[in-house]
Amino acid sequence: MKTRVFVFLLLTALVLTACASPAASALAAPAPKESAAPAPKESATPAASPSRLEKLLAACDGYAFPQADGVKYWLDTADGLKLHCWMISGDPTYYEKVYTADLDKAAFRDGVLTIPELTDRQGFPMRSLRELRLVFGKDKVTVTADVDEKLLAGGAGDNLLGGEYVFVPWEGSHTAPVKLTAAEPFGELILPANGYASVTNGVIRFWLDTADGIRLHFWHKTEVPEYEDLVYTVPPEKAGRHGDWITAPTLLDAEGKAVPGLRAVSFLFREGSVLMSLTTDPAPASLLPQGQFQLFPYSGSYVPPVINGIQPEVSAYDGYTCTEDGEVLFWLESQGARLNLTLHCFFSDGGARYERVYAIDSEKAYFVGDQLIVQDLLDWEGNSVWEGRYSAIRFSFGADQVLMRVEAADPVAEEAADCIPAGDYFFTPAG
Repeated sequence: MKTRVFVFLLLTALVLTACASPAASALAAPAPKESAAPAPKESATPAASPSRLEKLLAACDGYAFPQADGVKYWLDTADGLKLHCWMISGDPTYYEKVYTADLDKAAFRDGVLTIPELTDRQGFPMRSLRELRLVFGKDKVTVTADVDEKLLAGGAGDNLLGGEYVFVPWEGSHTAPVKLTAAEPFGELILPANGYASVTNGVIRFWLDTADGIRLHFWHKTEVPEYEDLVYTVPPEKAGRHGDWITAPTLLDAEGKAVPGLRAVSFLFREGSVLMSLTTDPAPASLLPQGQFQLFPYSGSYVPPVINGIQPEVSAYDGYTCTEDGEVLFWLESQGARLNLTLHCFFSDGGARYERVYAIDSEKAYFVGDQLIVQDLLDWEGNSVWEGRYSAIRFSFGADQVLMRVEAADPVAEEAADCIPAGDYFFTPAG
């Protein structure tokens, strides 16, 4: 009996020891120290690099189209793109209009920004605007406004007029143009500019006669084509002066009549140069071109652009081709007129070849002897493909050969699509 009791007690003790509670053991044992997980390192997300357009816009912030010791238009690119315009109505007091471009609707390619719409501060679109085009160049932005003159509201001073405007860096305040005082007499301001001329590729376009007033000589190309010397005079009684600026609403022709299509003309007389600005209606309403022109001292003869020999009939070179390694690079097409010349160009993109057809703008081309100097090319829609790409294209016509010399405006432009690289190209009869 004692033996059985002893065995029972021994077995009970063994069972209790084997089945000791884990929870109790856990309570008895010291809790392990929890090591705090290291906080994840925050990886900074790099800001997106500014696009080429953003860089170009930032660089031209504050650029202005100057006029009479102030600015007529200026660009605000601090937040998007805004065009500030100083307008003037019947009361000779300027007021400001600000237009915003919707860059989401704009197109940017090869350094050219095309804007289909501008809206005012109330969100209303400029009804007369068909298109605004900005061409970014070195220290300038050339802005071309294509407007429907029929939809202009108010007078000319109340609207952005169609034409080309060159915006340049502006360090002063963007104040309105100064109201000019009477310009009579012009005095000593204009005398040093007598004979100053605007010369392109050795050929005169404009020149000044300031011996008695301000007379502007303009070589106008007729349909023949020949050039005639048109002489326009600044009417002192209608002109205004402020500082070195002289401006007038019109010029008078040889018969004393106002020049048709001219809206305004201004001259900035500086030491060694004159900056002339012309605001005109589109051709053919105006014979004078729109834009800004620099005139400098000139000691040559004031001869018309067509000089030194007989012009060739380019129709004789119809079908001439320029080839390389058996492939046609260019070919010429002419339908008989001296300046009726079309250039067919072949380009490659990823191995695929395609053709572009460019017409020579006869209004911006002229002969010097047997050499045709071209200063604009038009695509099949009549749009210029010149700005920022070329400074000149010269065709030299010889016996059974044509040399085309392409001069680039900017080496970077050659990287643009559909751009003819600078260099010499020889054309010979097809076949």
